Amino acid sequence: MKKKYFLRNFFDYCKLMMIPLLLLFVACILVLVFQMQKDLKGRAQNTLTNVNTSLDFVVSNVIFQNDQLTNNSSMFSRECCC
Repeated sequence: MKKKYFLRNFFDYCKLMMIPLLLLFVACILVLVFQMQKDLKGRAQNTLTNVNTSLDFVVSNVIFQNDQLTNNSSMFSRECCC
């Protein structure tokens, strides 16, 4: 008889202890999710800045090469001396 009441009381106490543990678990998960979102936004901004810098560098090099090719027409007007 005592074993039956012991098990019943034990399970009741376990149920009561699970409520705060589950709440703590949910709170930790929420903090982790918000921290990860903040970190991902920072990484995305950094990546976007790097892509913008690289694209600007490529475009400026294309413009420079275009200016060099259009202003140095003597490179293309040489006649072959063969």
